[in-house]
Amino acid sequence: MITIKRPILALIIVLGIFGGILLSNALGYWKTESTKTPATIKTGTFAGMADPGDIRGSYTFLDIEKAFAIDATILCSSFSTATIIVKPEDKVNTLETLYAGKTGTKEIGTDSVRLFVALSKGIPYNPGEGTGLPPNAVRYLMQNKLLTAELATLYRVTELESSVPSQTPPVSSEQATTSQTNQSTGGTASQTTSEHTSLPKTVTGSTTFADVLSWGLTEKEIETIIGFPLPQKTAVIKDAVTSQGKSFGTIKTALQELINKKNQ
Repeated sequence: MITIKRPILALIIVLGIFGGILLSNALGYWKTESTKTPATIKTGTFAGMADPGDIRGSYTFLDIEKAFAIDATILCSSFSTATIIVKPEDKVNTLETLYAGKTGTKEIGTDSVRLFVALSKGIPYNPGEGTGLPPNAVRYLMQNKLLTAELATLYRVTELESSVPSQTPPVSSEQATTSQTNQSTGGTASQTTSEHTSLPKTVTGSTTFADVLSWGLTEKEIETIIGFPLPQKTAVIKDAVTSQGKSFGTIKTALQELINKKNQ
């Protein structure tokens, strides 16, 4: 029988542990922190898109902006009230603490964010029973034709209505820039915002190929307009076309015209 001395056995164990870690790291299995990247949808129309149902409470609103191309300022404005202020760097699960005891029988938390993102991107999602949305979130979705009146009644947390002042719906940074430009040339910011938010399915600088596919366009129609094979569905259109040396403004107009035509 072969006996192994204790120092040698200890060395073998240490080498085995660290060797396993190094091998796992090389193969991509060893992770010391969350990637803050939701899983993608595997099948159906939205295959390849980030799954709103995989949003975790540890994600910040900036993480969600990166994963779903929804401006963090829209997310934060939608989940804020006159007395509850949500910041882009806040974690999603802080909503549960901020709204604790203020929402009646409904709950505003991580699942509310999943629901809001899914509705914003047109992705089917079944929220948990009792999941609610703050008034600003309902207002934004309604004014952008992303939520029906029936569902608005179901999700709205009426207990918060009195704490939210009358205001225009949240707008993205791109919309705000457009408003400022319009104001400097003689128009009014309020007119620009109103015109934009009244239009559903609007192509902007953060719109992805998956968005326009969900709005009724086919891959062939998109490829005809952009002039090259459709890249990954989650790619932002503006980034993809400019990387090909093409004018985003021209392509944006063509896509919008076809979307409007199909949704008349």
